[in-house]
Amino acid sequence: IEPGVAYFLIVKGAGNNIGTGQTRSVSTDELFQINLPAGDWAFIGNPFDFEIPLQNVFDQDSVSVEGNSNFYTWNGDWAGATKLDPWRGYIYKSADGGQLFIDPRKANGGTAKQVVQPAETIPDLLSEGEWLVDISVNNGAAADRDNLVGVLHSASDAYDAQLDRFEPPLVPGGVALRIDNRNWDENGDLYTSDLRQLNAEGQYWDMEVIAHDPTRNVRLLFNGVIDIPAEYDVFIIDKSVGSAQNLRGISDYSYAFGSVGSKRQLRLVAGTREFVEANSGGVALYPEAYTLGQNFPNPFNPKTNISISLEDAAVVDLVIYNILGEEVCTLARDKHLPTGYYNFIWSGRNNFGQRVASGVYIYVSRIESPSGKMLLNKTRKMVHPGGGYADQCAERR
Repeated sequence: IEPGVAYFLIVKGAGNNIGTGQTRSVSTDELFQINLPAGDWAFIGNPFDFEIPLQNVFDQDSVSVEGNSNFYTWNGDWAGATKLDPWRGYIYKSADGGQLFIDPRKANGGTAKQVVQPAETIPDLLSEGEWLVDISVNNGAAADRDNLVGVLHSASDAYDAQLDRFEPPLVPGGVALRIDNRNWDENGDLYTSDLRQLNAEGQYWDMEVIAHDPTRNVRLLFNGVIDIPAEYDVFIIDKSVGSAQNLRGISDYSYAFGSVGSKRQLRLVAGTREFVEANSGGVALYPEAYTLGQNFPNPFNPKTNISISLEDAAVVDLVIYNILGEEVCTLARDKHLPTGYYNFIWSGRNNFGQRVASGVYIYVSRIESPSGKMLLNKTRKMVHPGGGYADQCAERR
Protein backbone atom coordinates (compact mmCIF):
# COMPACT_ATOMS: atom_id res chain seq x y z
CA ILE A 1 0.00 0.00 0.00
CA GLU A 2 1.74 3.12 -1.28
CA PRO A 3 1.24 6.70 -0.07
CA GLY A 4 -0.82 8.81 -2.43
CA VAL A 5 -2.59 5.79 -3.96
CA ALA A 6 -6.23 4.79 -3.42
CA TYR A 7 -7.49 1.20 -3.36
CA PHE A 8 -10.87 -0.52 -3.64
CA LEU A 9 -11.65 -3.22 -1.09
CA ILE A 10 -14.79 -5.23 -1.76
CA VAL A 11 -16.08 -7.24 1.21
CA LYS A 12 -19.05 -9.57 1.70
CA GLY A 13 -19.89 -8.27 5.16
CA ALA A 14 -19.60 -4.93 6.96
CA GLY A 15 -17.71 -4.33 10.20
CA ASN A 16 -14.25 -5.57 9.23
CA ASN A 17 -11.25 -3.79 10.70
CA ILE A 18 -7.97 -3.43 8.85
CA GLY A 19 -4.66 -2.88 10.61
CA THR A 20 -1.72 -1.30 8.84
CA GLY A 21 1.10 -2.52 11.02
CA GLN A 22 4.16 -0.32 11.36
CA THR A 23 4.00 2.79 9.17
CA ARG A 24 6.04 5.84 8.30
CA SER A 25 4.84 9.25 7.16
CA VAL A 26 5.79 11.22 4.07
CA SER A 27 7.45 14.61 4.39
CA THR A 28 5.06 17.43 5.27
CA ASP A 29 7.38 20.25 4.20
CA GLU A 30 7.41 19.61 0.46
CA LEU A 31 5.09 18.88 -2.47
CA PHE A 32 3.88 15.33 -2.96
CA GLN A 33 3.88 14.38 -6.65
CA ILE A 34 1.53 11.91 -8.37
CA ASN A 35 2.07 10.89 -12.00
CA LEU A 36 -1.14 10.82 -14.06
CA PRO A 37 -1.79 8.45 -16.96
CA ALA A 38 -3.07 10.20 -20.09
CA GLY A 39 -6.78 9.57 -20.68
CA ASP A 40 -7.16 7.06 -17.84
CA TRP A 41 -8.23 7.16 -14.20
CA ALA A 42 -5.67 7.69 -11.46
CA PHE A 43 -6.61 6.29 -8.03
CA ILE A 44 -5.42 8.89 -5.53
CA GLY A 45 -5.13 8.76 -1.76
CA ASN A 46 -4.29 11.56 0.65
CA PRO A 47 -0.67 10.87 1.63
CA PHE A 48 -1.06 12.99 4.78
CA ASP A 49 -2.97 12.36 8.00
CA PHE A 50 -4.79 15.72 7.85
CA GLU A 51 -7.32 17.36 5.55
CA ILE A 52 -6.10 18.97 2.31
CA PRO A 53 -8.36 21.49 0.50
CA LEU A 54 -8.60 20.92 -3.25
CA GLN A 55 -7.15 24.34 -3.98
CA ASN A 56 -3.90 22.84 -2.67
CA VAL A 57 -4.02 20.11 -5.33
CA PHE A 58 -2.86 21.30 -8.76
CA ASP A 59 -1.27 20.13 -11.99
CA GLN A 60 2.08 21.00 -13.59
CA ASP A 61 0.55 24.22 -14.97
CA SER A 62 -0.54 25.32 -11.46
CA VAL A 63 -4.22 24.71 -12.31
CA SER A 64 -6.10 23.66 -9.20
CA VAL A 65 -8.50 20.70 -9.30
CA GLU A 66 -10.90 22.63 -7.07
CA GLY A 67 -14.27 22.51 -8.85
CA ASN A 68 -12.96 20.05 -11.43
CA SER A 69 -15.85 17.77 -12.42
CA ASN A 70 -13.51 14.81 -13.08
CA PHE A 71 -12.39 14.54 -9.45
CA TYR A 72 -14.52 11.97 -7.57
CA THR A 73 -14.73 10.08 -4.33
CA TRP A 74 -16.82 7.01 -3.47
CA ASN A 75 -19.79 7.16 -1.11
CA GLY A 76 -21.89 4.21 -2.23
CA ASP A 77 -21.84 5.97 -5.60
CA TRP A 78 -19.40 8.30 -7.32
CA ALA A 79 -19.68 11.87 -6.04
CA GLY A 80 -17.74 15.07 -6.66
CA ALA A 81 -14.98 15.63 -4.11
CA THR A 82 -14.52 18.93 -2.27
CA LYS A 83 -11.36 18.08 -0.26
CA LEU A 84 -8.87 15.33 0.50
CA ASP A 85 -9.67 13.60 3.77
CA PRO A 86 -7.08 11.34 5.40
CA TRP A 87 -7.56 7.61 4.80
CA ARG A 88 -10.02 8.25 1.97
CA GLY A 89 -9.66 7.40 -1.73
CA TYR A 90 -10.30 9.52 -4.83
CA ILE A 91 -10.13 9.17 -8.61
CA TYR A 92 -9.11 11.75 -11.18
CA LYS A 93 -8.86 11.66 -14.96
CA SER A 94 -6.79 14.05 -17.04
CA ALA A 95 -7.11 14.03 -20.82
CA ASP A 96 -3.42 14.93 -21.19
CA GLY A 97 -1.87 13.13 -18.22
CA GLY A 98 1.08 14.87 -16.58
CA GLN A 99 1.59 15.37 -12.85
CA LEU A 100 -0.58 16.26 -9.87
CA PHE A 101 0.90 17.98 -6.83
CA ILE A 102 -0.41 18.02 -3.28
CA ASP A 103 0.97 20.86 -1.14
CA PRO A 104 0.55 20.24 2.60
CA ARG A 105 2.27 23.52 3.46
CA LYS A 106 -0.72 25.56 2.28
CA ALA A 107 -2.95 23.61 4.62
CA ASN A 108 -0.61 24.60 7.43
CA GLY A 109 -0.48 28.29 6.58
CA GLY A 110 2.15 28.29 3.84
CA THR A 111 2.17 30.53 0.77
CA ALA A 112 -0.29 29.42 -1.92
CA LYS A 113 0.74 29.26 -5.56
CA GLN A 114 -1.16 31.19 -8.19
CA VAL A 115 -4.09 29.08 -9.36
CA VAL A 116 -5.80 29.37 -12.74
CA GLN A 117 -9.56 29.12 -12.31
CA PRO A 118 -11.67 27.39 -14.98
CA ALA A 119 -13.37 29.83 -17.35
CA GLU A 120 -16.35 27.73 -18.49
CA THR A 121 -18.95 26.45 -16.04
CA ILE A 122 -22.58 25.42 -16.26
CA PRO A 123 -24.63 28.59 -15.61
CA ASP A 124 -27.07 28.73 -12.73
CA LEU A 125 -29.65 30.41 -14.98
CA LEU A 126 -30.08 29.21 -18.56
CA SER A 127 -30.43 31.63 -21.44
CA GLU A 128 -33.05 31.40 -24.17
CA GLY A 129 -32.69 28.20 -26.17
CA GLU A 130 -30.45 26.50 -23.61
CA TRP A 131 -31.63 23.33 -21.85
CA LEU A 132 -30.29 20.50 -19.72
CA VAL A 133 -31.57 16.97 -19.09
CA ASP A 134 -30.37 15.12 -16.01
CA ILE A 135 -30.49 11.33 -16.48
CA SER A 136 -30.47 8.78 -13.67
CA VAL A 137 -30.53 5.00 -14.00
CA ASN A 138 -31.26 2.40 -11.32
CA ASN A 139 -32.30 -1.22 -10.96
CA GLY A 140 -33.54 -1.16 -7.37
CA ALA A 141 -30.17 -2.26 -5.97
CA ALA A 142 -27.69 0.14 -7.57
CA ALA A 143 -27.94 3.56 -9.18
CA ASP A 144 -26.07 6.02 -11.38
CA ARG A 145 -27.55 9.45 -10.73
CA ASP A 146 -24.98 11.80 -12.21
CA ASN A 147 -25.46 12.09 -15.98
CA LEU A 148 -26.13 15.29 -17.92
CA VAL A 149 -26.78 16.25 -21.54
CA GLY A 150 -28.01 19.49 -23.07
CA VAL A 151 -27.12 22.57 -25.09
CA LEU A 152 -25.41 25.79 -24.02
CA HIS A 153 -24.23 28.87 -25.90
CA SER A 154 -20.74 28.37 -24.43
CA ALA A 155 -20.47 24.69 -25.38
CA SER A 156 -19.15 23.04 -28.53
CA ASP A 157 -19.88 19.71 -30.18
CA ALA A 158 -16.33 18.61 -29.38
CA TYR A 159 -14.64 18.13 -26.00
CA ASP A 160 -15.12 21.00 -23.53
CA ALA A 161 -12.68 20.64 -20.66
CA GLN A 162 -14.87 22.29 -18.03
CA LEU A 163 -18.29 21.14 -19.27
CA ASP A 164 -17.81 17.53 -20.37
CA ARG A 165 -17.03 14.93 -17.70
CA PHE A 166 -15.52 11.49 -18.16
CA GLU A 167 -17.52 8.44 -17.04
CA PRO A 168 -16.19 7.00 -13.74
CA PRO A 169 -15.35 3.27 -13.58
CA LEU A 170 -18.23 0.84 -13.08
CA VAL A 171 -17.83 -1.07 -9.83
CA PRO A 172 -18.84 -4.76 -9.53
CA GLY A 173 -22.56 -5.18 -8.98
CA GLY A 174 -23.32 -1.68 -10.22
CA VAL A 175 -25.34 -0.08 -12.98
CA ALA A 176 -24.22 2.79 -15.21
CA LEU A 177 -25.26 4.98 -18.11
CA ARG A 178 -22.38 6.02 -20.35
CA ILE A 179 -22.49 8.65 -23.10
CA ASP A 180 -20.55 7.18 -25.99
CA ASN A 181 -18.21 9.71 -27.61
CA ARG A 182 -15.50 7.23 -28.53
CA ASN A 183 -15.75 8.44 -32.14
CA TRP A 184 -14.39 11.91 -31.26
CA ASP A 185 -11.07 12.74 -32.89
CA GLU A 186 -9.86 14.35 -29.66
CA ASN A 187 -10.46 12.72 -26.27
CA GLY A 188 -12.71 10.03 -27.69
CA ASP A 189 -14.09 8.31 -24.58
CA LEU A 190 -17.13 7.47 -22.46
CA TYR A 191 -18.69 10.45 -20.69
CA THR A 192 -21.13 11.10 -17.88
CA SER A 193 -21.73 14.70 -19.01
CA ASP A 194 -21.74 16.02 -22.58
CA LEU A 195 -23.02 19.51 -23.40
CA ARG A 196 -23.32 20.60 -27.03
CA GLN A 197 -23.76 23.85 -28.93
CA LEU A 198 -27.20 25.14 -29.91
CA ASN A 199 -28.50 23.73 -33.19
CA ALA A 200 -31.79 24.93 -34.64
CA GLU A 201 -32.56 21.43 -35.98
CA GLY A 202 -31.70 19.44 -32.85
CA GLN A 203 -29.08 17.23 -31.19
CA TYR A 204 -28.68 13.56 -30.29
CA TRP A 205 -26.53 11.52 -27.91
CA ASP A 206 -25.60 7.84 -28.20
CA MET A 207 -25.50 6.03 -24.84
CA GLU A 208 -25.07 2.58 -23.38
CA VAL A 209 -26.44 1.16 -20.16
CA ILE A 210 -24.68 -1.70 -18.43
CA ALA A 211 -25.85 -3.53 -15.30
CA HIS A 212 -24.60 -6.53 -13.38
CA ASP A 213 -27.90 -8.01 -12.14
CA PRO A 214 -29.98 -9.75 -14.81
CA THR A 215 -32.91 -10.37 -12.42
CA ARG A 216 -33.83 -6.70 -12.06
CA ASN A 217 -35.59 -4.25 -14.35
CA VAL A 218 -33.58 -1.19 -15.34
CA ARG A 219 -35.25 2.23 -15.14
CA LEU A 220 -34.03 5.50 -16.62
CA LEU A 221 -35.48 8.84 -15.49
CA PHE A 222 -35.10 11.94 -17.66
CA ASN A 223 -35.44 15.13 -15.60
CA GLY A 224 -35.70 18.38 -17.57
CA VAL A 225 -37.51 17.23 -20.72
CA ILE A 226 -40.15 19.87 -20.01
CA ASP A 227 -37.49 22.58 -20.54
CA ILE A 228 -36.65 21.44 -24.08
CA PRO A 229 -38.24 23.82 -26.65
CA ALA A 230 -41.88 22.90 -27.23
CA GLU A 231 -41.41 22.68 -31.00
CA TYR A 232 -38.95 19.78 -30.54
CA ASP A 233 -39.90 16.12 -30.34
CA VAL A 234 -37.94 14.11 -27.77
CA PHE A 235 -37.39 10.35 -28.06
CA ILE A 236 -35.34 7.71 -26.31
CA ILE A 237 -34.47 5.12 -28.94
CA ASP A 238 -33.55 1.60 -27.87
CA LYS A 239 -31.28 0.50 -30.70
CA SER A 240 -30.74 -2.92 -29.11
CA VAL A 241 -34.36 -3.96 -29.68
CA GLY A 242 -35.43 -1.48 -32.38
CA SER A 243 -38.02 0.42 -30.34
CA ALA A 244 -38.55 4.02 -29.25
CA GLN A 245 -40.50 6.01 -26.69
CA ASN A 246 -41.75 9.58 -26.86
CA LEU A 247 -40.41 11.22 -23.69
CA ARG A 248 -42.99 13.99 -23.96
CA GLY A 249 -45.52 11.39 -22.84
CA ILE A 250 -43.57 9.36 -20.27
CA SER A 251 -40.28 10.79 -18.99
CA ASP A 252 -38.95 7.48 -17.68
CA TYR A 253 -38.00 4.36 -19.61
CA SER A 254 -37.84 0.82 -18.18
CA TYR A 255 -36.86 -2.53 -19.59
CA ALA A 256 -36.18 -6.04 -18.34
CA PHE A 257 -32.44 -6.54 -18.46
CA GLY A 258 -30.97 -9.52 -20.29
CA SER A 259 -27.85 -11.18 -18.88
CA VAL A 260 -24.92 -10.35 -16.61
CA GLY A 261 -22.73 -7.64 -18.11
CA SER A 262 -24.90 -7.19 -21.22
CA LYS A 263 -25.27 -3.69 -22.64
CA ARG A 264 -28.26 -1.76 -23.93
CA GLN A 265 -27.54 0.66 -26.77
CA LEU A 266 -29.69 3.80 -26.58
CA ARG A 267 -29.99 7.16 -28.32
CA LEU A 268 -31.55 10.32 -26.93
CA VAL A 269 -32.66 12.64 -29.71
CA ALA A 270 -34.37 16.03 -29.45
CA GLY A 271 -35.27 18.20 -32.41
CA THR A 272 -37.67 18.88 -35.23
CA ARG A 273 -39.67 15.96 -36.61
CA GLU A 274 -37.44 15.92 -39.69
CA PHE A 275 -34.30 15.85 -37.52
CA VAL A 276 -35.40 13.06 -35.19
CA GLU A 277 -36.62 10.92 -38.10
CA ALA A 278 -33.30 11.43 -39.91
CA ASN A 279 -31.36 10.43 -36.76
CA SER A 280 -33.56 7.59 -35.50
CA GLY A 281 -31.08 4.87 -36.43
CA GLY A 282 -33.71 3.25 -38.64
CA VAL A 283 -36.21 2.85 -35.77
CA ALA A 284 -39.80 3.90 -36.51
CA LEU A 285 -40.87 6.79 -34.26
CA TYR A 286 -44.35 7.75 -35.51
CA PRO A 287 -46.94 4.91 -35.73
CA GLU A 288 -49.57 4.81 -38.47
CA ALA A 289 -52.25 3.09 -36.37
CA TYR A 290 -53.55 2.52 -32.83
CA THR A 291 -52.59 -1.00 -31.76
CA LEU A 292 -52.30 -3.29 -28.74
CA GLY A 293 -49.57 -5.89 -29.21
CA GLN A 294 -49.43 -9.47 -27.94
CA ASN A 295 -47.37 -9.64 -24.77
CA PHE A 296 -43.86 -11.06 -25.03
CA PRO A 297 -42.74 -13.50 -23.82
CA ASN A 298 -45.92 -15.54 -23.52
CA PRO A 299 -46.07 -17.67 -21.40
CA PHE A 300 -43.92 -15.51 -19.15
CA ASN A 301 -42.09 -15.82 -15.85
CA PRO A 302 -41.45 -13.52 -14.11
CA LYS A 303 -41.93 -10.51 -16.46
CA THR A 304 -43.64 -9.72 -19.71
CA ASN A 305 -43.85 -6.74 -22.09
CA ILE A 306 -47.08 -5.23 -23.46
CA SER A 307 -46.75 -2.76 -26.34
CA ILE A 308 -49.11 -0.01 -27.45
CA SER A 309 -48.79 2.29 -30.46
CA LEU A 310 -50.55 5.64 -30.86
CA GLU A 311 -51.02 7.23 -34.28
CA ASP A 312 -51.83 10.54 -32.58
CA ALA A 313 -52.16 11.88 -29.04
CA ALA A 314 -54.61 9.82 -27.00
CA VAL A 315 -55.83 8.84 -23.53
CA VAL A 316 -54.83 5.28 -22.57
CA ASP A 317 -56.16 2.68 -20.13
CA LEU A 318 -54.34 -0.65 -19.78
CA VAL A 319 -55.69 -3.06 -17.16
CA ILE A 320 -55.01 -6.73 -16.37
CA TYR A 321 -57.83 -9.05 -15.23
CA ASN A 322 -57.96 -12.65 -14.08
CA ILE A 323 -60.11 -15.25 -15.84
CA LEU A 324 -63.04 -14.37 -13.51
CA GLY A 325 -63.01 -10.77 -14.75
CA GLU A 326 -61.57 -9.37 -11.51
CA GLU A 327 -59.09 -6.48 -11.86
CA VAL A 328 -55.56 -7.58 -10.98
CA CYS A 329 -53.21 -4.77 -11.97
CA THR A 330 -53.58 -1.32 -13.52
CA LEU A 331 -50.72 -0.41 -15.81
CA ALA A 332 -52.26 2.84 -17.10
CA ARG A 333 -55.42 4.79 -16.20
CA ASP A 334 -56.49 7.93 -18.08
CA LYS A 335 -52.88 8.37 -19.21
CA HIS A 336 -52.52 11.22 -21.72
CA LEU A 337 -49.78 10.29 -24.20
CA PRO A 338 -48.52 11.86 -27.43
CA THR A 339 -48.00 9.89 -30.63
CA GLY A 340 -45.45 7.12 -30.33
CA TYR A 341 -44.72 3.56 -29.26
CA TYR A 342 -45.00 2.60 -25.59
CA ASN A 343 -44.08 -0.57 -23.73
CA PHE A 344 -45.39 -1.61 -20.32
CA ILE A 345 -43.67 -4.23 -18.16
CA TRP A 346 -45.80 -6.39 -15.89
CA SER A 347 -43.82 -8.19 -13.20
CA GLY A 348 -46.50 -10.62 -12.11
CA ARG A 349 -47.86 -8.75 -9.07
CA ASN A 350 -51.28 -7.34 -8.33
CA ASN A 351 -52.17 -3.79 -7.29
CA PHE A 352 -51.33 -4.70 -3.67
CA GLY A 353 -47.81 -5.88 -4.50
CA GLN A 354 -48.64 -9.58 -4.11
CA ARG A 355 -47.46 -12.24 -6.54
CA VAL A 356 -50.29 -13.57 -8.65
CA ALA A 357 -51.16 -17.23 -9.05
CA SER A 358 -50.41 -19.18 -12.20
CA GLY A 359 -53.07 -19.18 -14.88
CA VAL A 360 -54.57 -17.28 -17.80
CA TYR A 361 -54.85 -13.49 -17.55
CA ILE A 362 -56.59 -10.98 -19.79
CA TYR A 363 -55.32 -7.49 -20.53
CA VAL A 364 -57.59 -4.80 -21.94
CA SER A 365 -56.61 -1.52 -23.58
CA ARG A 366 -59.01 1.37 -24.18
CA ILE A 367 -57.59 4.18 -26.29
CA GLU A 368 -59.61 7.36 -26.72
CA SER A 369 -58.96 10.67 -28.41
CA PRO A 370 -58.56 13.73 -26.14
CA SER A 371 -62.17 14.63 -27.06
CA GLY A 372 -63.46 11.22 -25.89
CA LYS A 373 -63.85 9.40 -29.22
CA MET A 374 -63.12 5.66 -28.92
CA LEU A 375 -60.09 4.77 -31.05
CA LEU A 376 -59.34 1.23 -29.86
CA ASN A 377 -60.93 -1.20 -27.40
CA LYS A 378 -59.03 -4.47 -27.55
CA THR A 379 -58.52 -7.55 -25.34
CA ARG A 380 -55.74 -10.14 -25.40
CA LYS A 381 -54.82 -13.20 -23.31
CA MET A 382 -51.54 -14.19 -21.67
CA VAL A 383 -50.33 -17.12 -19.56
CA HIS A 384 -48.42 -16.87 -16.29
CA PRO A 385 -46.96 -20.19 -15.04
CA GLY A 386 -46.43 -18.69 -11.55
CA GLY A 387 -43.41 -18.58 -9.22
CA GLY A 388 -40.12 -16.86 -10.00
CA TYR A 389 -38.87 -13.38 -9.22
CA ALA A 390 -41.05 -10.26 -9.43
CA ASP A 391 -40.31 -6.61 -8.67
CA GLN A 392 -43.66 -4.85 -8.49
CA CYS A 393 -47.07 -4.58 -10.14
CA ALA A 394 -45.74 -2.76 -13.20
CA GLU A 395 -42.87 -0.84 -14.64
CA ARG A 396 -43.56 1.09 -17.80
CA ARG A 397 -41.30 2.30 -20.54
